[in-house]
Formats: sequence, structure tokens, C-alpha cells
Amino acid sequence: MGSRHVGKPSDLKPKELEAVKASTTIFVLSDIIDSDEYAKILKEICTVTPYRIIPQSEYNLHEYYNKNYSIAELVGFKRSKTNKMGSVLHSLHIYLNIGLYDAKAIDEKLS
Repeated sequence: MGSRHVGKPSDLKPKELEAVKASTTIFVLSDIIDSDEYAKILKEICTVTPYRIIPQSEYNLHEYYNKNYSIAELVGFKRSKTNKMGSVLHSLHIYLNIGLYDAKAIDEKLS
């Protein structure tokens, strides 16, 4: 949610971008990164929307299921592998998923 964009710009329509800009971004904190480090990173890069950090254990979708919020979840996994020389190599794979729920459309489909 910073000034840099990674990925294909054509994937995000102007109307969707405006909806994200008008929302508060809820960053669902995973255990992949220390919470203080996560806050430090966001303070530096999250300049487009106001944001809040919510621990995954406290995240409740029903509280944020409306157009006022965009949801960003940092998910990933750690992998350790022993090479032929006996050294252990560690890797961290992180994915940032960002979504904005269209509660009206979803409610219409569910009813």
C-alpha cells in the first residue's frame, strides 16, 4: 500500500483502487514476522491508506466485512533443507494477500 507497485497494474481497475484508497487497511499479523518489525515496516511503506494491525488470533472477518476496510494478510511458511555438505539452508516464503470485500454483492448471492 505504498508508492511502489509490484505486479501488473492492469489487474487493478481504477474504481477498485479508489475503493482501496477510501478504506482503512487491516493488516492481519501472522507469526512469520515479529510484531514490532511488522509495525516498523508498515510505518515506512503504508502511505496510501490509514491502517490497523490485528493479530491473527484476534481477527474476526465479521468486524471488517464492509467497504470501509481492505484486508491485507501476510501469510507464508519457513523451510529448512539440509544440503549434501550437511549445511542447513533456511528459506522464508511470504505472500501478501490484499482484498476488499463487496459485502452487498456477497450478501445478494447468499440470499
